[in-house]
Amino acid sequence: MEQIDRLLERMDKLTCAVERKSGESAQLLKVIESRDQAIDQLHIEKKRLDDCLSMHASELGRLTGQMEHSQQQVQAVSQKLKEAEKRLQEQKAETQGLSEQIANLHQQLASKQTELLSLSDWAITIDRAPLRHLLHKMLFNSARYVYTHLPLAPSKKSKLARKARRWLKGNTAPVTQIQPFSALMTLPANNPEAPAAYEKQTAAFIFGVIDWHFRIQRPQNLAKELARTGQVTFYISNHFIDNDRPGFEVEPLEGVSGLFQIRLNVSGAPAIYHAPPTSAAIKQLRLSLAELMQWAKIEKVNCVVQHAYWFPLARCVPNSTLIYDCMDHHEGFGNVAQELLDLEKALMRRADLLVATSTWIEQHGKRENQNVSVIRNAAEYSAFCQAPEQVYRDAQNRKIIGYYGAIAEWFDLQLVKQLAQALPQHLVLLIGNDTVNAKKHFKGCPNIVMHGEVPYASLPYYLHAMDVCLLPFKVIPLTLATNPVKVYEYLSAGKPVVSVKLPELDQFGSLANTAENPAEFIAAVQEV
Repeated sequence: MEQIDRLLERMDKLTCAVERKSGESAQLLKVIESRDQAIDQLHIEKKRLDDCLSMHASELGRLTGQMEHSQQQVQAVSQKLKEAEKRLQEQKAETQGLSEQIANLHQQLASKQTELLSLSDWAITIDRAPLRHLLHKMLFNSARYVYTHLPLAPSKKSKLARKARRWLKGNTAPVTQIQPFSALMTLPANNPEAPAAYEKQTAAFIFGVIDWHFRIQRPQNLAKELARTGQVTFYISNHFIDNDRPGFEVEPLEGVSGLFQIRLNVSGAPAIYHAPPTSAAIKQLRLSLAELMQWAKIEKVNCVVQHAYWFPLARCVPNSTLIYDCMDHHEGFGNVAQELLDLEKALMRRADLLVATSTWIEQHGKRENQNVSVIRNAAEYSAFCQAPEQVYRDAQNRKIIGYYGAIAEWFDLQLVKQLAQALPQHLVLLIGNDTVNAKKHFKGCPNIVMHGEVPYASLPYYLHAMDVCLLPFKVIPLTLATNPVKVYEYLSAGKPVVSVKLPELDQFGSLANTAENPAEFIAAVQEV
């Protein structure tokens, strides 16, 4: 019995052990099953990675091919650069050779100019006998008047004119030795020869107050319109060539046939605005102009003088009509030498015609000369009437109150500052050369933007962006005499204008809003 009990006890223990082992086996099977799933997942991931690796290997092969192709292109470009550098060196050598040739040509030109010093002495002869020249000029004008009123057939009048011309020339003051044109003037290769169509006819000399390439204004527009009438026109620049010998340079001006800018030789290249020409400068200018007239084969001249500095030169031009185109009240600038003002009065008295740009200048000129005509300014309408493809844009998209032109002593800084402070939500755009340090004056006005001087062709870019255009001048004698060109340009673009009250604005009627004080000026801008 005792053995049976022990046997049963052992059987119980075995049963417990078997049950325990069975549980462990089940747990182990679960672990094995979980690991099998993980292994399957790893196989899937390995296949994906193998596919990615294969794809990257293919991409790497493609990029390697591209890199090899790029290296070939780089090598080809490098070769081209080497060839270009070689050509550049060759061109530099050619340029140096051309420079030497130019230097030789300049030396030849200098020697020719030395020969010309004694060839064009007519101006000096006129100075020695001014009364004789005046009598001859009056005789010539009388003959021309009689000729135009003769009741003869054109062929007979032409014969008579030739005889009269020969007789008048035979009685003029003697001049120095006359040589053929080819011997009298040899110009550099880059200068044009006088067109045959313009030889021996009346020409126009415009003695300018500014260089052609400065701001495009009345002088340039007048020259272009004269040339368009078929009259060869020489615009004589106020910028001289600093050279001790007489001579000149010719610059054909694009856009109009028969229009040239001339720069005369004057030792020291003086500015015309500060003092009259010295006697040495007058002598050299006359010789230089004589060479020009001989070169162009000019017989008769309409001299349009736009600054008193030119008067001692223009008054001595033979067979000429002297016209003073008075554009400004020069005394009003305040820094003009008294000698120049006296010279201007002499010019007004001597001029065959005095042209005034305003009623104020007309009244002023009639004190010296009763033959006064008013020819006001104008604008090149076609240059301003159409908006360009692109116009100025304010980054903050504000309304634009605009002005362009010189910002000089006649510009009312305080008025513009008051306007900017009264309308801080708008942009005040100022385009032009600042000669009075306006930027410092406007330091406390963030809505004032100054862009400085811009080329003439760029003005429409700003003008067509403006919502109102200003003429904020001080009311002083200088501006009372002014017929402002910019108002014509503003109106050509169809822009509203607000100006201080000036006499020359009356002609525009309701097209221009005028104000007599700052409050009215600001109110007019607000209304626009």
